[in-house]
Amino acid sequence: MKRRSKEEWLTLFDEHKTSGLSATAFCHEHGLNVQYFGKRRMQLLGNNNINSTSSFLPVAVTGRNIAGMVELQLDETLRLKIPLSVSPTWLVELIQQLQA
Repeated sequence: MKRRSKEEWLTLFDEHKTSGLSATAFCHEHGLNVQYFGKRRMQLLGNNNINSTSSFLPVAVTGRNIAGMVELQLDETLRLKIPLSVSPTWLVELIQQLQA
């Protein structure tokens, strides 16, 4: 793995922010390990790395309860029912891929 200076990492974070790509896609294009990319971003930027133009949508809680399942809905076009047993890491990766 190539050693990068703080300035090089900050440049990469800026490029990622303006690229419109998910972290996974950006890291793949640049030959970076996505977990290490996230770790360095947190180390160097702390919580200030949150993109203010995030494409996450507001969440509404309904009275409907599906035992042992989480239901995610995007507009009227996509609805996912996911077991509570899935790994949070897997769920984050799924959401990132859906955003790409």
